[in-house]
Amino acid sequence: MAVMPGTSKANDKLSVTGLVISVSFSDTRPEYIHSHQELDDFFNDPAYADNPSNVASNNGSLWNYFHDVSNGKFSLNHEVVAYKAPHQAEYYLHESVSAKRVKELLDEVMIHLRDEAAFDFSKLTMNEDGEIVALGLFYVCNAEPREDYFIPGYAGGSPKDYGAFKTRRFHIVPQRNFFKLPDGSRPLVLRTFAHEDVRIYNYPLTEEELLELIRKR
Repeated sequence: MAVMPGTSKANDKLSVTGLVISVSFSDTRPEYIHSHQELDDFFNDPAYADNPSNVASNNGSLWNYFHDVSNGKFSLNHEVVAYKAPHQAEYYLHESVSAKRVKELLDEVMIHLRDEAAFDFSKLTMNEDGEIVALGLFYVCNAEPREDYFIPGYAGGSPKDYGAFKTRRFHIVPQRNFFKLPDGSRPLVLRTFAHEDVRIYNYPLTEEELLELIRKR
C-alpha cells in the first residue's frame, strides 16, 4: 500500500498533518483572542482533556477525537498559523459574495504563506494529485453575526495550483459558532471543528477506506 508524501505509516497506523489558519479582519473585534498555544493545544495535544486552557471541558483535542474514533489507527495533527485579511469582513462574508470570496481569501492566505512567510508546505499531507488533504479556516470575528453575512461550512470545486502544492476542499469555522460564557469568552469546542472534518472525511473509517477517500479528494 503506497503512502502519500507527508504521511507516515508504522505498525498499520496512518499519520496526517493538516493546516488550519486563524483569520482576523481589521473591522471586527473578537470577544476573546485565542493564543497560538491555545489553538495548537486544542488541535494537537494528546493530553488536552487535562490542559488548563480546556475551559470548555472537551474530552480531548481534535487529535484525540480522530485517534479514538479510528481505534488508534489514525493520527491527525495540524500546523496552526495566523493571518490578517487585507480587506474588511464584509468584503468576504456578505451573503451576495461569500461563496466566491471565501476561495479568494484562501488564495490570499496561501500566496502569503508561500511568498512572504516562507511556510514549509512539505510538512503537510498531500494526496497523489498534490492537494493538501486537511485544510481549514478559523474566522476570528465578532460574536454576533450580521444578518446579511453567510459563512459556508466548507468549500470545494476545481483544484488551485500553487506550484509545489494544490488546494481544493477546505472547511470554515467562525468563532461565533462557539457558546458564550458569562465572562464574554467563547471557548474552543471540539464538536464544532470535528463536525466539519467529519462532513469532509466521513470518519470513522478503516485505514484502507481512509486512504482511498484521501486519494479521491
